[in-house]
Amino acid sequence: MAFNTFRLISKKRNTSKLFLLLFVLYPISCKDCTTEPPENPDYDIQLSVIESAPTYVRLSVSISDSGCVRQYALQRDSVMVMSDTLFGKDTILIDSDLEPSTTYQYRILIRNKGKTIDASEPFPVLTPELSEHYVYNWDIDTIGDYNSYLNDVFIVDENNVWAVGDIDTGDSSYNAIHWDGEKWNFVHITGWYCGRFIQTELNSIFYFDENDIWALGSYPFHWDGTEWTFYQLTDMGIISGGLAGDIWAIDPHDIFFIGRNGRIVHYNGQSFEKMDTGTKVDLTDIWGEIDPETGDVHIWVCGKADNSLASVILYFKNGEWHTIYERYADNTNSLDDVVRYNPHCNTIWTHPSSEKLWVGGGYGLFTLDNKFYPTKYTEIDVLGEIGYFSYPHKIRGNNPYDIFITGGYSSLYHYNGQTWHRYQELFDDDKEFGAIKVKDDTIYIVGDYFGSFLSSGLLIKGLR
Repeated sequence: MAFNTFRLISKKRNTSKLFLLLFVLYPISCKDCTTEPPENPDYDIQLSVIESAPTYVRLSVSISDSGCVRQYALQRDSVMVMSDTLFGKDTILIDSDLEPSTTYQYRILIRNKGKTIDASEPFPVLTPELSEHYVYNWDIDTIGDYNSYLNDVFIVDENNVWAVGDIDTGDSSYNAIHWDGEKWNFVHITGWYCGRFIQTELNSIFYFDENDIWALGSYPFHWDGTEWTFYQLTDMGIISGGLAGDIWAIDPHDIFFIGRNGRIVHYNGQSFEKMDTGTKVDLTDIWGEIDPETGDVHIWVCGKADNSLASVILYFKNGEWHTIYERYADNTNSLDDVVRYNPHCNTIWTHPSSEKLWVGGGYGLFTLDNKFYPTKYTEIDVLGEIGYFSYPHKIRGNNPYDIFITGGYSSLYHYNGQTWHRYQELFDDDKEFGAIKVKDDTIYIVGDYFGSFLSSGLLIKGLR
């Protein structure tokens, strides 16, 4: 194993409470010390895990204020991997170059004049295994003809998958397909409005159960188990134009619809309400998570302008949307003053076990160091590692070490927690990938196929 490196990061007071919400703390009783430590001191030492990845861990260290001794060391197994002085009550340590699927025993040692005067109990940390790049089977289907295309897909289980878009078979037009475990069935999603049935192109679909399904075109459709209902939100006085974006929901009584001109509409189970976003860029992706420890809900939205380099990332907190990252038309951004090529914010993704927010757009991919209050922007050099990268359309994954990205020119990339991989077997000049959904070892990609004069919808299923 390579020698492990550490980074020491000062922990800001306004973020420490957020970290502590995620921790399982292992305290030792506390006793005050004088200028000269007592012969048998007893400190309050708290050691916890923020994040465990296949090749690194992020640890939080907190030591009671001794008034005199602030020297500490970190021990991994029997090796002293670092020592330093703690300025403040707590700090974050990153131990890298670890081995996947390995249990390490960590201890914090209190040091004074080169001697250990107290220590925490051993704290076990298991690094997860790397996810598998290899996909043993790809099924590639074309759906419809006559300029057909698919925009989104939702995996319920192996026998229940939905995809939406605009589908023309020559005999009829549809806007959805459904996999029933044996075959794909064409579906009309239509709603009665102003004396006729309305059927539109669909951009997104969200499934709660067989009696509760939402689909979004310019406006929402809802299935209640008996019929589809169409909500023309402009005529209802909710918004001044259409959405044609994406859907994310906490439950049937807490649904968010996003789309053009900075529009976000919330549905509370009974009524729709337009939300104030503070932006006019087209919103292209929404992602949310529920903290497994606290039950807190966190939601992010990103978007980009069509006629400039401007982009934005919004975070939903306390009932309001806050801008946490902004890219300006002159290529600068809200986190630093450096003029550089920053990718558009076209797609976002994160996971409850990670503090990072993954962002893709333009011809680049980057992460924000803190998905709630970002302070640092880090570019991910996929091109430098594998020799190719194209415009990222959608980021989705199972966890931070099992991430898939669809890109331009029928590109699919996978990050396994350590390395990147491109699935070159899928490359085809006649294909264009759009949305992707991942559930355990099942992958679905939708998009367009241009192999004939008029395009068809494209649907790809992968199994690991």
